[in-house]
Formats: sequence, C-alpha cells, structure tokens
Amino acid sequence: MIDDAKLEALIAAASASGGAERANYQLFIERLCGALGLPGPDLAREENSLNDYVFERRVDFKHPDGTTTSGFIDCYRKNSFVLEAKQSRKRQKARLAADQLLLLGEDEQQFKSGHALRGTRGWDQVMLAARKQAEDYARALLLSMVTHHFCSSWTSVM
Repeated sequence: MIDDAKLEALIAAASASGGAERANYQLFIERLCGALGLPGPDLAREENSLNDYVFERRVDFKHPDGTTTSGFIDCYRKNSFVLEAKQSRKRQKARLAADQLLLLGEDEQQFKSGHALRGTRGWDQVMLAARKQAEDYARALLLSMVTHHFCSSWTSVM
C-alpha cells in the first residue's frame, strides 16, 4: 500500500538533495520502496549468483581476447529490472573568483555537481547513456547465465 506522506517526504528530500549520486541513490531507492509498500533490496551475498535483488550487483564483461572486466549494477532484481541511477544537477550558483574561494572553509569550497540539468539536451544524453549502460549490463548477465547453464548441462552429459 502506498504511503502518501512518505512519498511526499521523499520527493521533498530528493528535491533538496545535492549532486552526490553515490551518496544518495541507495537511500532514495530504500525510501521509495518503503513509501510504495514494496520490499527493498537484500544484503549482498558472497556468491554473486545468489544476488537476486541487491545494490551494486557485479557483472562480468567477457571480451573477445579472453579477458574480463567487472561492472556494477546500481540496483538489480532478477527477472525484473536493471537500474542505473543518475543524479540531476541543480542550477549552479554564481562562480566565485579564485581569491574568494580561499576565504571559504574546505567544505564550502567543494561542490558536488550532478550529471546534467534536467530538461536539457545534456540530460537527454545522460539518460541515453544510462540506458545503454543498463542494456549492456543486462546483456552481460544474460550471456553469463546462458554460458553457465550450457557448461553445467554439458558437464552433466559427460
């Protein structure tokens, strides 16, 4: 059951948040699941094949030369979705001159910007790149499942 108060609170908090995607996306998803009355992702397990609904699900990309590289899906639910999170950027405050920055403390000098401003061509490009990234993860997962099942079947026949 959807909890409207939790959903409104989440929208308000997310609207006020900064551009720190890695710091925000897991909390956002957990709170969204809670507001929608859905279970949130599980804790990751040591055996990757058992990670059916987790944050940061490892995916191995196999390359033609035989090497592999790992990627990590922001949030994954087997047979349901691959989620690639992106944090939008707010309109930047007026840039301070370098001599003015020296007057600020270290924390005030740091500005975490998101990927792009919503509603712009840049945002559209970021969303298309995120979609391609999620599709690449899904393809790599599918290939690993097919390879795993084929090898398991072949071994059991021999």
